[in-house]
Formats: sequence, C-alpha cells, structure tokens
Amino acid sequence: MMPLSTRANKEIVLRAVEELLNNYDVRPSFLGTNEFANCFLNGVMLFDIADSLQEPGIWKKKKNKPEKPPIDYGSRIANVSKKLGLGYVVLSSPYISGLKDGGASYLAHYVKQFKKENPKTIIETTVPFELSSNHLVFLLKEKPDVVSFKIIYDQKGKGRLRKLLRAIKTVRKVSKEKPIRVIFSINEKTRPSEIFGALRSIRKSGADMVVLQASKPESQISEDIFETYAREAYNLGFKHVISKPKPNIAFDLPEFISSIM
Repeated sequence: MMPLSTRANKEIVLRAVEELLNNYDVRPSFLGTNEFANCFLNGVMLFDIADSLQEPGIWKKKKNKPEKPPIDYGSRIANVSKKLGLGYVVLSSPYISGLKDGGASYLAHYVKQFKKENPKTIIETTVPFELSSNHLVFLLKEKPDVVSFKIIYDQKGKGRLRKLLRAIKTVRKVSKEKPIRVIFSINEKTRPSEIFGALRSIRKSGADMVVLQASKPESQISEDIFETYAREAYNLGFKHVISKPKPNIAFDLPEFISSIM
C-alpha cells in the first residue's frame, strides 16, 4: 500500500491518486466516490475495459466496427497498480459483439501485459460468459489469478445460466485449482426455488465462490432472504459466500482475497 504520512488526510491522498491515474490515462470504476476511496485504502482497484474508450461504458460504432481499446491499457494499469502498491486488481470487459472473438484477445493481451510488468499484484479477470469455449481457453492461457463471471438472473436468466455453466466448465477443464467467482444479481420476481436450483448448478459446474446481490439498488428483497441464500450456498460447498442486497466491494473483496491466499 502507498505509504501515508500521519499528517496527510484522506482527501490529499486521493487527489494525489487521481493525478497519478490521469497521468497514466486510466479510469478505474467508481472514481470520485466513497466506494473508490475505500477500495483504494484496502489495496483494491477495479477497471473496466469499456471505460478506456472515448465514450465510457459504450462501444462506439465506426463503419459497423466497434472502437478498439488502447493496445497498452494493461501495461498502464500494471504500472499504476505497482506505484500505488495495490494488492488486488479486477479487470473486466463486456462482450464485444462487433468483434469475432467477443473481445477475448484484448482482455488476454491486457492480462499478459499486467502479469509481465506487475507479477506481485493479484489480478482477477471478469470474463463475459458469452465467449466461445475456444476464445475462453485462449484467454485462460495468460493465467489470470482469479476468474469471475457476472450474471443477472431475470426473465432471461435461464438462457444466460446455460451459457454461464458452459463457461465455468470450460475454466474448470483448463484448471482444477483456479478460483472461480460468480457475481449473481437477483431480480425481485425470481422465486427462491429458482435461485437454489441455479446455485446447485453453478456449484456442480465448478464455481467455488459466489456473490449474491440485488439487481437494482431500489430492490425490496429482504436481507433475511439473502441470509437464507448464503446458508444454502455454504451447504452446497461454496468456499466463500457474500450474500446481501448491496455488497460493499471495498470491504467484501479483501475478505474474499484472504480466503484464497
């Protein structure tokens, strides 16, 4: 972690961090929020490839081809995380439908750059489960320390779940030991029996960590239900479970990290 003077207050430190990020032209998730500040103070930072584009979060179309991410983004993230003394970095990407490999080659290239230039920091790669098995295997050759998937379980949840299970099985074929984490967002209308069934399938496919959360901040799903889901997940054999309407990334991720070290 970056050495902090006893006189330096939180605001001064964060301004210095933001200046460093600007110098490297990288934009982590939640920048400017308390969530970002708490993540940093816990040695964690999250990056989404889409945020590196001219229109953050959007794949900009040019002549029917999406704008391509910068080729050295992984290197920039590696150097920033090294200078800040981060212990854990999460690098995620949406599925890029305009590219034949869904963007797998970019994500793989970034992981390769990162591990070459900053091998001491743990890197978790959040992978779009829509990737084909071949493209996913290509990405896994760069050996991210942790692989994670995100899924929203709503009216289209069953179709997404089938793709997710295939992706988890592909990872497990490549590596029997690699931690696999699933971030599972739940819709208010989803029945508990469906969640229990999905958890069983996810665990059986090979995932060993799960985060259960509400798909929307204003969700009315009770905390008691999430506690029930957590008990069921542990009963199914998950090694680490976070289950609450709105997980606190800054504090939940360090707990998760300690469970895999």
